[in-house]
Amino acid sequence: MFIFLIDTLKLSCFTHKYIDDTTMSEILSPGQTSHMAEYMNELYQWSLVINMQINTQNTKEMVITSSHAVSLPFISNIERVET
Repeated sequence: MFIFLIDTLKLSCFTHKYIDDTTMSEILSPGQTSHMAEYMNELYQWSLVINMQINTQNTKEMVITSSHAVSLPFISNIERVET
């Protein structure tokens, strides 16, 4: 049933769907602004429509960058992991 429900997920960012997991990603060039908070809102709205709850304790924001000078806004209730 999960695979059927997750198949309806269509977001404005790169989305990688797995059997029991989904990854949303974006690639930013220097000076660009992240839209991940907007993508998270899209995900939240989708979850309301299909009556699915997002487990925020198992949800992580991973930032991979070669420069720690990048400033990204925090997404509320989501733990950030930086590499």
